[in-house]
Amino acid sequence: MRPLDEELRELFRRKEPPAGFEERVLARLAGHGQRGLALQPGCHDRKDPLGGPRASQALTPGPQSRSVLSVLTSFWTQKTRKIVLARWLAAAAACVLIIAGVVRYRHEQRMRAQAEQASRQAIMALQFAGTQLDMALQQANQAEAEALSPLQHLQHLEVIFNERNR
Repeated sequence: MRPLDEELRELFRRKEPPAGFEERVLARLAGHGQRGLALQPGCHDRKDPLGGPRASQALTPGPQSRSVLSVLTSFWTQKTRKIVLARWLAAAAACVLIIAGVVRYRHEQRMRAQAEQASRQAIMALQFAGTQLDMALQQANQAEAEALSPLQHLQHLEVIFNERNR
């Protein structure tokens, strides 16, 4: 075992209380019994599995303990409620932000996929239109070439060339 483990084990080892400790505690609690919790004598004999006195047996309400307990409980409850509420609100806000982020990310993915698909379709349509125009131009040129004399055909090609370069 490591030295730190041994040191901690020694610090937390159960030690017997000094003589008269129980009587002093009972006397002190008896003086405060009207206002708070009182210790039942002999409760330290009953132990829980972990080795200490049972909390439910060790402390019992005194005659007028309800007012002190209610004050302590209400203070603890108010403070705890605020802390618990703040934690729940923070957790809820974090959940909302995470969900909103996931929804936005998926929306962006869908929009990007749609844009890419539209781009591919537009490129394909332009390629198809280009091939169709090339075929139509070739057919028109063939029809004119067959119908025109060589001089007229050269003049016609010059007109087409000028129209394209404008």
